[in-house]
Amino acid sequence: MKLSAAITAIAAFFSATEACKCGSNVDATRACCRSVGGNPTNDDCPASGISERLSNFASCCNSLGARSDCRCPVGCARVETDAQRLAAGQDPLTDEELAAYVNSYQD
Repeated sequence: MKLSAAITAIAAFFSATEACKCGSNVDATRACCRSVGGNPTNDDCPASGISERLSNFASCCNSLGARSDCRCPVGCARVETDAQRLAAGQDPLTDEELAAYVNSYQD
């Protein structure tokens, strides 16, 4: 129940924001948007289409030398990484590992 409430809150927040970008790097924005399952429009990635993968979008931007304007908070990153790790049969990240993960794309 808490998971769905968190996802709903995140989606509501980002529907107001409407779009995410990898800074001014249009090519990175489009590539990262597609990499997380979104459909880029012009130079934006509609946040409503990637609301459950904001952490991955921000990490992708970072890997391409850009900074996302839609960084995911720790709670969002927890939901994403726990789901990915569960699907891979791995244990969830510790709080310290999660903090390091989030900090890696917020610099």
